[in-house]
Amino acid sequence: MDEISRTETIDITNDENNAEAVDAFTTTVEGIFRTALDDFKTTHPDQCEIFTGKGINHVKRKITAIQSQQERHKTMMNFARIQSYLERFAEFDSVCKSAKIGGEASEELSEFIWGPTTYILQISQEDHTVLDFILDAYERFGQRIPAISVCSDLIREKPNMMKCIAFMYHDLLKFYQTLVRFLTGRGWKKRFQANWKDYEHSFEALLKSFDAHAKVLKNLLDAWQRQASKDTSRRLDDHIMRTQDNHSQNMRANDNHHELQHHIDQYQRDRVELLNKAKEDERRRKEDKRHEVLTWISTPGVPQSEYHAKFKETRAEFPDTGSWILFEEKMFNWMNEEVPTHSMLWLNGKKGAGKTILASLIVDKCMKVEGFKTSYFYCHEDDSNQNTCMAILKGLLRQMVIHEEEMIATCHEKKIRGEERLNNVSTVTNLLDLFCEFEMNQFIIIDGLDECSHAEIRPLIKYWADVVAKCDNYNPGKIRVLFVSQDVPEIRKQMQPADIFSLHPDQSDSDIRKYVAKRFLKLQDTFKMTDEETRLSRELICSRSEAGMFLYAFLTMENLLYQATTGHVKAELRENNLPKDLAVAYTKIIDRLQRTLGKRQWEMARKLFGWLAGAKRPLQWHEIQAALSIRADNTPGEEPIDYHNNQLRKDIREICGSLVHVLEDRIEFIHSTTRSHIVKSEHLDERLIEYDLTRLCLRYLTLPCFRPDITDENIKHYAREGWYSFQDYAISKWKHHLENLIHITLPLFRDHQRGATCTERFGATLAEFLAFHQRSIAAAAQERQQQTGSRRTIFCQPFQDMPFYQDLVSLWTHVCKHQTSDFKERNRISLPQLATLVERIRTSLKNLSLESRPDSINGKSLRKFYGHNFFKCQRITCDYFHEGFDTKAALDKHSNRHDRPFQCPVQGCSIVAFGFSTNKDRDKHIRQYHPDDEAAGPARFVAGDLGELGGGKKTAVAKWECDLCPRKFTRQANLKAHVDNHFGTRNHACETCGKMFTRAYDRNRHRKIHVRKPLLVVRGG
Repeated sequence: MDEISRTETIDITNDENNAEAVDAFTTTVEGIFRTALDDFKTTHPDQCEIFTGKGINHVKRKITAIQSQQERHKTMMNFARIQSYLERFAEFDSVCKSAKIGGEASEELSEFIWGPTTYILQISQEDHTVLDFILDAYERFGQRIPAISVCSDLIREKPNMMKCIAFMYHDLLKFYQTLVRFLTGRGWKKRFQANWKDYEHSFEALLKSFDAHAKVLKNLLDAWQRQASKDTSRRLDDHIMRTQDNHSQNMRANDNHHELQHHIDQYQRDRVELLNKAKEDERRRKEDKRHEVLTWISTPGVPQSEYHAKFKETRAEFPDTGSWILFEEKMFNWMNEEVPTHSMLWLNGKKGAGKTILASLIVDKCMKVEGFKTSYFYCHEDDSNQNTCMAILKGLLRQMVIHEEEMIATCHEKKIRGEERLNNVSTVTNLLDLFCEFEMNQFIIIDGLDECSHAEIRPLIKYWADVVAKCDNYNPGKIRVLFVSQDVPEIRKQMQPADIFSLHPDQSDSDIRKYVAKRFLKLQDTFKMTDEETRLSRELICSRSEAGMFLYAFLTMENLLYQATTGHVKAELRENNLPKDLAVAYTKIIDRLQRTLGKRQWEMARKLFGWLAGAKRPLQWHEIQAALSIRADNTPGEEPIDYHNNQLRKDIREICGSLVHVLEDRIEFIHSTTRSHIVKSEHLDERLIEYDLTRLCLRYLTLPCFRPDITDENIKHYAREGWYSFQDYAISKWKHHLENLIHITLPLFRDHQRGATCTERFGATLAEFLAFHQRSIAAAAQERQQQTGSRRTIFCQPFQDMPFYQDLVSLWTHVCKHQTSDFKERNRISLPQLATLVERIRTSLKNLSLESRPDSINGKSLRKFYGHNFFKCQRITCDYFHEGFDTKAALDKHSNRHDRPFQCPVQGCSIVAFGFSTNKDRDKHIRQYHPDDEAAGPARFVAGDLGELGGGKKTAVAKWECDLCPRKFTRQANLKAHVDNHFGTRNHACETCGKMFTRAYDRNRHRKIHVRKPLLVVRGG
């Protein structure tokens, strides 16, 4: 009763005025009939014309034709199921006509009984499964429709009885509305079964409504017959009847009328109650399904809506900028023309040109275009949940579900038939295909495509190009896709199906000037400066931003506005002091922070910058606060974690300035270029950052709160104090930091100023960690003694003259042993005692969260320390190891994903942490993401395999073997690059833009984008 509960009771609320609302709605019988008709015509205007002149004979002829066709094809179905329905509504139609309901419109009322029936049979015959569902529904319907013919005399004598007939008609048309909707639009066959299954609850409520109609008709008929029998008895007693006065006769007539009216009034009250209950049940059920589907599709991390709100907030301060792009010929055509020249458009420009802000402006404009829905995605290079093909497609799909709730049933059906958390590319694309076929025009906007890897970019562009091409064949412009990125060769190669709109520096020059002018007004007001004092500098900043570098103007103006005195501003405004390029603009901000923050705050800023740059995943705010509160060294008499004295009580932007922004519980750099510039600045040392983070993780995991013999009461105490806020990061990432430390920090230990201190402190931390977890690492230590001189030892050999060398080899051997184990073991915490303890800690945290109301003091304290999700995955490579869920049920459903039988054979692959349901899916993953990796197995024919058989060139002996997996290499350089892949280490930087790469080959290929020939851009063409 989906449509019934939603439409019929649109004016009925759950307050005391329900009955009055229904009375207003049902003033007259004709009004009920007319409302039902008008509602149907409004919902399905295209189908109404074909109902003209239709009667029961048209339905019978259609059934005969379908049966004849089925007989020829030997696919006969049981059409006797519709017989009862036809008989009952033939009676219904006859009674309505004899009572002349609707006057001149009575024929139209009849047409809307048989016209939809004919149409439904006509369309559903295209699919035997659908037709079977329809016939079954008609059979169930026919069994519940009351026989109207036996009430014809009563209806003629009591006209108010027609209200019951009118409500039956109203309910019938609601049923037709739903069926016609299910059978309309492209792809309806793919959606029908899910829609019908979802409608089953409403259909049952509809049948109960007809039970109520039958009940009231029977009660009224019985009451009328009883009264008729009494009247007959009175006429037999002539004597008594003759002595009755007129008053007594009127009293009996009134009694008869009141009894009938009582039944009708009770019927209407029962109907209101039934419809309200059905409506509320349907609302709850749909809300539950919606929540389940959105949870199924969701990915960890910051929602796309948060990013968009942030960019919108930035634009709001400068509302007169950026609007020019909406009127550029190609953009205007793509957004506004009924049939655009190209349905797929690529907007490209230089890094720092303000493309993301322009994209957010386009998103807002598209949201206002009538007849279209808009979905968008902002990619982020440093977040694996924001830069993969799967993440992008799921982000768009999630928004489409919100746009079009009629598709929720189809999505829910996919969910219950498949995995508990959507992680299959085929399922995602199948659902997106259905949304794109649905009667919904869409704008799709994907910003920052260049921040994804090439392996992710290719399938993403190809998918949307295929979707656009398919839709353009039957409805050009139905699906319109906009990609926004830098102009890089790898993307340009894939953009052949798209129209290309290249941003020219001149186009953003006006925006930059408006932005700079407005910021200078604030500057002049704050520092009491005149136009003349700032005019030359204003022009100079604009001229140095002429290459379209909006980011340069932003950083320069932010640096000026953060100055302390007018004298400082004037000094910065001198021509030789203004930044010459983006790198200098970053350096200026960092220099100012060092100068103005004071020693302690500057050290805090450096530490925060280092953590944001060196962290192996985006850090949450409560994790940063916990890290700040951990003492790096043992200090007698002091607690190792001191929130009260060490946590940051200022807004982080007061410490880090304009280089960071806050999104939900995360702190991020303002731009993808920020990290590389900060790391390359003289104020930060990437080796020292890695050293500090490694020590922090190792030191943290030896605190008293992680003692194996700790009691449950003490765990609860430490949990309340926030000591476990950093455990998810430290436990899952300490090995990655240790590997990076071995790779890059040797010069730090040999530095004549810092080397001795770093060696002493790291040695102490390493020894403490080994002693604390000695039982878990003992096996690896024994193995090390048996393998002295092994490759694992050689990996640490550069440190052999360090006093901590033996401890380092012991710990690294433990790491290697864990990394070379099977997939399930690699997904567990490598230290068994710690793994057991973490399970106890998490149980304690879950219990504390359940015992404390979110708005209570304890509840707020817990959420400040740990966020809002206390039910977390046990697999350390899974994003939900730290993101978690808000309920146990959600965690249990998620955990089922990890039990898949087919895993990626490439060591260190983190693209799909859950494996695959089928071998076919795994092979497809290997072809897409590891086409050149030998560990992927013999999936390809290799010419070199002919070897001795074909007389070909012999392959060199692979003597360089990886410590972490069985692979061997012919060159040591290839081995080193392979080991980097295990841990996602990026040691190869582009000298021009600072972007980091795992392999030199990828870096060298990337370099070409900086030396490409300039493009000829013709504006307005």
